Amino acid sequence: DTVLCGNTPDHIYGPWTYGGGMCFASSCEDSDGDGSPDECASDYDGILEVPSEYSSIQYAIYAASDGEEILVSPGTYTSVDNVVINPLGKAITIRATGTPEETILDGQGVSIVVLCESGEGAGTIIEGFTITNGSYHYGGGMRNDNSSPTITNCTFSGNTSVLGAGMYNEYSSPTITNCTFMNNTAYDGGGMCNYFNSSPTLTDCIFTGNIAEYSGGGMYNFVSSSPTLTNCTFTGNSADYGGGIANASNCNCTLTDTTVCGNTPDQIY
Repeated sequence: DTVLCGNTPDHIYGPWTYGGGMCFASSCEDSDGDGSPDECASDYDGILEVPSEYSSIQYAIYAASDGEEILVSPGTYTSVDNVVINPLGKAITIRATGTPEETILDGQGVSIVVLCESGEGAGTIIEGFTITNGSYHYGGGMRNDNSSPTITNCTFSGNTSVLGAGMYNEYSSPTITNCTFMNNTAYDGGGMCNYFNSSPTLTDCIFTGNIAEYSGGGMYNFVSSSPTLTNCTFTGNSADYGGGIANASNCNCTLTDTTVCGNTPDQIY
């Protein structure tokens, strides 16, 4: 039940624990004089709107409770507290009201874009965004650590990292539908890297133009990670090994109605 408002460049630096009922607001303006910033007002309809009610997606997440929905209007959104979206383990839906081309999550080349590390499950839904310009050692666009959210109708493009530039999964098996991974660059797993028992389910996804300096231009699977892919396409990806898909120790992809073509130097390694 604590309000932090109008602090720059961020509200809190260093470890802290979310105890509930907090409000993070970019402005302390209180037009109705109720002692609380306007951005902290709630209409109790279970829908939090960005930017009309909350200036950033992350501020809306801080205010949201399980089962609520954050609706994000078209625009470009950048990082708050070193990330654009961190659902904090909440079973919430974060949905763009426009198209992915209109609603952009931009890491600006200095931060991870989407971070799920608090045990997010299928009830954490992220839908309809372009996730771009993320830069981090593991997962520039999105990192899932012991978390398995639902990702729908998103485009991961122009992200960089050492492992999994578009998406990095560690002990995580997200459900990914109708997503495009394009023009991402990593050492391993240009489009996606699945690591340590990560077996995501992908349906109707496209991997194209992704580059890995070593293994898995489109996707790299390592240490008992075995994703399931249905009706997906891998084309125009490149790496030293496994231009399309590279499988390392104890890994195996299940491919159904999936096209793997035009990758260099090979399709699957």
